[in-house]
Amino acid sequence: MESIRVSSIAEHDEALVNYQDGYSAREAAIIFALQTNRKNNIVTHKICLNNCKLTNVKLHLNSELFPYDDLNLDFDKCRTAILYDIFIHFCTSYYQISKESSETLFKIDSFRNLFPLVIIDCSRQNESVKNGTVDVRLEFNLNSKKMYQ
Repeated sequence: MESIRVSSIAEHDEALVNYQDGYSAREAAIIFALQTNRKNNIVTHKICLNNCKLTNVKLHLNSELFPYDDLNLDFDKCRTAILYDIFIHFCTSYYQISKESSETLFKIDSFRNLFPLVIIDCSRQNESVKNGTVDVRLEFNLNSKKMYQ
């Protein structure tokens, strides 16, 4: 697994990451997270993530779009159930545990406030993505109006 760092997005309300190297169809999910204010800051926990007022994430694999619908996230209004549901679905299928025994996973409040991960399931790809060169583009939107009030 490879990590891509976007150095600074603080003054933008959206960003685009292009990555054309090393993607394999075997990789069935992309995990996306944001973290701010950790460099040279000894009082913040390094393991916790930030939501950064994230509103939407889109993954483009050539001409395919994942997820197809907008996420319409709003962390201030606790509209994050779709992210949590995707997280639970991914963890239960990847680790092969039943949803009934998912008590080992984060509770929704911890997920939303400490570990807001975006997991994009891209396992359902057409043959051109599975067999050819893949252009990977990740777009994400932040609600900067709320961020800077």
